[in-house]
Amino acid sequence: MPSARHVLLLVGGFCLGGIGGLAGTGRLDRTPPQIHLPELPDHPLRGSVPLQISATDAQPGLVGLTLDGAALPEVWDTTALPDGEHVLEITAWDSALMTNRATAALTISIDNTPPGLEIAQRSLSGQQGGVTPLLIRADEPLAGLRIAALEQDRTPYLLEEGLYRALIGIPVEQAVGPAAVTITATDPAGNVRETTAELAVAETSFPPGGTIRLSKAQASARKDRAAIDAMNAARVEAYRHVEPAQLWEGPFVRPIDGRRSSPFGRYRTYSDGRRSFHLGMDIAGAVGTPVVAAGGGEVMVAGWQHLFGNVVILHHGQGMATSYNHLSALSVAVGDRVKAGQVVGERGSTGQSTGPHLHWGMEIDAVAVDPEPFIGTDPGAWEDAVFVPLADGTGSSGSLAPPEGPG
Repeated sequence: MPSARHVLLLVGGFCLGGIGGLAGTGRLDRTPPQIHLPELPDHPLRGSVPLQISATDAQPGLVGLTLDGAALPEVWDTTALPDGEHVLEITAWDSALMTNRATAALTISIDNTPPGLEIAQRSLSGQQGGVTPLLIRADEPLAGLRIAALEQDRTPYLLEEGLYRALIGIPVEQAVGPAAVTITATDPAGNVRETTAELAVAETSFPPGGTIRLSKAQASARKDRAAIDAMNAARVEAYRHVEPAQLWEGPFVRPIDGRRSSPFGRYRTYSDGRRSFHLGMDIAGAVGTPVVAAGGGEVMVAGWQHLFGNVVILHHGQGMATSYNHLSALSVAVGDRVKAGQVVGERGSTGQSTGPHLHWGMEIDAVAVDPEPFIGTDPGAWEDAVFVPLADGTGSSGSLAPPEGPG
């Protein structure tokens, strides 16, 4: 309770009873209101944002609350400000005789612009049975990136800030001509850019392979549907293993010396009437010759498989795998990590084999591709790539919540 002298200075002649009445209402209160600021997300804001700013005053009561000098809206339109960081001033005041004011600063980041995208020129062409490194550069960090190419979702991997790569395996039977690649990028604020590029698929001239004579045992093995289904399931599981890290380093090496007895893609007829492309490279030579890993990776399969005999399958990370088939002996076990040039087994003639050879295969997201071009070459090299802007496509504000993780 203020002294009588203090009261007279404030109200100049009020009676003590009147001052007592004011004190009871809180009109003599000297405590400013309390401003309550929201807890902001760890990504920029965009679009229309519900404001969760409030203020309280125990007595005599709150009179006003403003945002940058204007009435506080229930929903705030962030598009009224340019993208970037802003400091907002919030002011609150009460109804005391000597008005008490409180101010607070709220620092926010605004982003209402979808990400800008570029694509490497080399990513716009490929050929049947080949690999195209799809390289995408964004002008800001992304919360999500989805790539759909050749009727399959492709997983992009971050190489460095703003740069992503997805290896695209092109099936041997892919139609020649332009193929749409849909790219959807989402930034941390939730702005979405969707655009489409064209992948020009060129024809590959696969050589005819003649007819392969099967023994009675081999012909019978090819009719065992249950065993073939189990084999295919195990191989696809190994090929589709998800490993975000790149486990290989630099160019791939030739897994074994010898004569290339059958190239990738040869179209062959079997004596049981079936026809198929040869989805690997055969290297003939003596049984027992060491077979080495073409690149660094993890052993996903090391054991017997129907038709392929003794098999080793390595996953090199980021969707790439290689297989080593018809081996006479194995030198690794599932879970082992190997380096390029490390022995994984020995050449043999196990399974559906007509003579000693290594059937060497490469798969990109379970799409068989020709491994031979990568002998002495890094399958995912990107350092000298030249980028061009992607067409604007569509840009939208998307949903308020960004997607979970880069896609």
